[in-house]
Amino acid sequence: KKMNKFSNFSNFFPYYLSSKLDFFFQQVGNFENIITKNEKRVIDRPIFICGLARSGTTALLDVLNKNNDTASFLYKDLPFFKSLISWNLISDFYYKGVEPFPRYHGDGLKVSPNSPDAFEELIWKEFIQDYNLNGIFQLLFENYENKKFENYYKTQIKKILAIRGNKKRYLSKGNYNILRIKYIKKIFPDAKFIVCFRDPLENAQSALKVHENFKSFSKKNKYFDKILSHLCHFEFGNMRKSFNFSGFNLERESFDDEIFYYVNQWYKIYNIVNKYYSEEKNIIFIDNQTMIDNPKSINIIIKKLGLPEQQINLNKYSKKKYDVNNKLMSKKLIDTFLRLKDLETKTLFSNA
Repeated sequence: KKMNKFSNFSNFFPYYLSSKLDFFFQQVGNFENIITKNEKRVIDRPIFICGLARSGTTALLDVLNKNNDTASFLYKDLPFFKSLISWNLISDFYYKGVEPFPRYHGDGLKVSPNSPDAFEELIWKEFIQDYNLNGIFQLLFENYENKKFENYYKTQIKKILAIRGNKKRYLSKGNYNILRIKYIKKIFPDAKFIVCFRDPLENAQSALKVHENFKSFSKKNKYFDKILSHLCHFEFGNMRKSFNFSGFNLERESFDDEIFYYVNQWYKIYNIVNKYYSEEKNIIFIDNQTMIDNPKSINIIIKKLGLPEQQINLNKYSKKKYDVNNKLMSKKLIDTFLRLKDLETKTLFSNA
């Protein structure tokens, strides 16, 4: 039985239902909290993968999610993520027979109900003020206070560890978490972070391809944009939202409109990374090309994270090289990229 859960209204309906019955599922979740309140579960050294979209975050998440110790949010946790334990009892039945299907990104990667992804973002959406306006891109530091979020966040993480088989280490991928590292470190002082990056022109080419794919799917399926919005995917397509940080603007140069858009986004984000995180401890930086050229780099990451050894197979992940004109790389772009490469050497390969 082949199935694409996002193809028409019947597939959008669960998301529609979860929004209409939000209060009910919230109460179910609260009841779960009462039942599990006395559990002595510890959140030990949670792992957060972040970086700009198309920088290798999904591939790294997919690999690390296969580790014996890690637990992540999965597709099958959708759409009733507020009642994780209860929904987990029937989600396997709901998704029974669903075969892996290609992601809409067009990168050849297939997903299934047991595939991990950035669904933690749904929690941030619930608690950050004015999320859809500018809360997505709000830089959060140690002085940010949101006790309701922190309590709920910890509870949901404990539930994920429990329903995944009492796993030891929470594993998250959240591209927008690149702006929240200092705040997350305040919540979890022993947290480990992996910041993924990629050549800016390749990153832009890859992002533009996905952007065009998403716009094409929107024309074929009028519910596609609604699902993207529900899942907080705002990097591509008609639902695209911009990182509007002042002080990090790139000159226009010779790029066409869409390539410039993504190059400029890259420049803004990774200048913030270099400015605020270059001296932070417990952050590993890795270039997407490093993962492709040197798969043993993943083994180094696993060791540095304190995870048990595992077999690494990167064959199914896209190794597409884009024909980019590096003469278009301005000094600003080159300098920003080289600073990231220095951080990779310092955090990944030093004392490996």
